[in-house]
Amino acid sequence: MLVRVRCQHLGIAASILDVWMERYDLADVAQQSDWLPFRHPRDPAAMLVSAVQGGWEAPPGYEPARAEEIWADWMSPAAAAGSDEEEEDGQAVAQAEPVALGGASAADVWAQVLEELRMQMTRATFDTWLRGTQVVGVGENALVVRVRDGYAADWLRARWRGPIERTLSGMVGQPTAIRFEV
Repeated sequence: MLVRVRCQHLGIAASILDVWMERYDLADVAQQSDWLPFRHPRDPAAMLVSAVQGGWEAPPGYEPARAEEIWADWMSPAAAAGSDEEEEDGQAVAQAEPVALGGASAADVWAQVLEELRMQMTRATFDTWLRGTQVVGVGENALVVRVRDGYAADWLRARWRGPIERTLSGMVGQPTAIRFEV
């Protein structure tokens, strides 16, 4: 079921999904999910919950085909996460050709990325998952960032990898991956 997959990708707990299936028409939940990309959410999960519970109207400029493209983009990092997580050891990254950072240090680039991400997510989300992170290496088209624990690494990979990589790639001017390590 596409709605359940989307919601789980956003980090909405299975228990909330079960309640939704009892309280709300599945078609309404699916519609709010389709409209979500056109609301430009800072915290997509929170906005989806609010939209479903509030029965929000369609956002201006909604295009079904474009919504599918955006969702595919949002979901693609989660699908690819399993393919390279095992390769995230420091040795493999250190031997690769480093990504070009346009003359800036990796720490400076990460600081700029963090400033941008701070505006894209709620303060609680940023403080919980990204505050205190630091760059520990630069590999082939990837920045390696140390996080506080394995749970944070998993959570960021599953829910924020796409937005983080888009922001990072925009800062360095080329497609650049992010790798999280503990």
